[in-house]
Amino acid sequence: MSREDLRTILFSSTETFGGHEKMLLTHIAAAKQSLPHLRFVLILNSRNRRFAEAVESLELTDVINLVTQDLPRLRIFRPLSIPAIMLKLARLRKQGFPKRLVLVQGNPDVALSGAVAAKLSGFHLTSYLPMPHKLSITGGKLPSLRDPITERAIFPLIDDFIVISEQMKHLLHSRNVSNARISVVENSIITKLGDPASPPTSKKMEEVRLLLPGRIQFKQKGHDFLLEELRLANSKGIRVTCDVVGDGPDMERLRNTIDAYNLSNNVILHGWQQDIAPFFATSDAVILPSRYEGVPLVMLEAMLSAKVILTSNIQEFADYIPPEWSFDTNQPGSLVKLLQSLNFEEETNKAHKLMAHMKTRTSPNRLGGLFVNKIAS
Repeated sequence: MSREDLRTILFSSTETFGGHEKMLLTHIAAAKQSLPHLRFVLILNSRNRRFAEAVESLELTDVINLVTQDLPRLRIFRPLSIPAIMLKLARLRKQGFPKRLVLVQGNPDVALSGAVAAKLSGFHLTSYLPMPHKLSITGGKLPSLRDPITERAIFPLIDDFIVISEQMKHLLHSRNVSNARISVVENSIITKLGDPASPPTSKKMEEVRLLLPGRIQFKQKGHDFLLEELRLANSKGIRVTCDVVGDGPDMERLRNTIDAYNLSNNVILHGWQQDIAPFFATSDAVILPSRYEGVPLVMLEAMLSAKVILTSNIQEFADYIPPEWSFDTNQPGSLVKLLQSLNFEEETNKAHKLMAHMKTRTSPNRLGGLFVNKIAS
């Protein structure tokens, strides 16, 4: 690739810094080791301080130039920012950047002001998209109106897509996007996670400690199901403690439900944490009761720490997690039943074997190079 091929413009409109944004930086950090001329400009929502801080903490300021863009909080007004974005793109063209822009999208109907500005400016447009789910699945507003608009008006704007698993490729294809426009680059991990877990020597069922990391959002992440199961466990005399690490829009609802269910001794809220490795060390298992997902980074981090991972039985997890570690969020009591059946010493031994496989599958050097090649080709 020429030096021009190694220059790319990224656009992100989100105000949050989550797993998808972290994954973007992980790919770039891995790729820059073998591609010293790699250069990006990231046009970033001016309110997303965590994203900017992460670029600095991962020592990526030498390859990522941050350009902030003021965007209205209400999405309905964000088209007003299109002329300003087009002006930024024109300036970047004069600096030698090719007409290529990558949308960093958490879901299909975000970052649209960047998409329209890029197409009006004649740019090739790539979407880096972790979850192409319909709003009818995710619980978004007006799904019967917005889902068809996404498929008939938004997806045709995008020249090609990068998704994070074969399952997500299948889902996007089911929304009338041809397979020829879809590439798969799986998530990877480069963060040092500490020593792998050791099997417990004598673990009593009534002393289990779980870890639930990630965004606090009941509809997707299933916190409501978990609290119901913890209340049921208490009624059966099973002692289960759960560390919840993260923040999100349903934090207040989570606190209120904990109080209503008398679970203050069972659930410990830690808020957002830069480093979750210490929580892996003190937990018996990671729990992910999501109703829909992409490929969560916390799942990969847990696998590379040799943790037992208890998940809902959705297909997104089934591609990675043994079926005997799953439960049904539509079936009350299924998690409690699973906990009662597990031998944590045996399961942690199984987790060590899974860790060895994932080290090869999630190789950051291979996947980072693949990601850069996809967006530059």
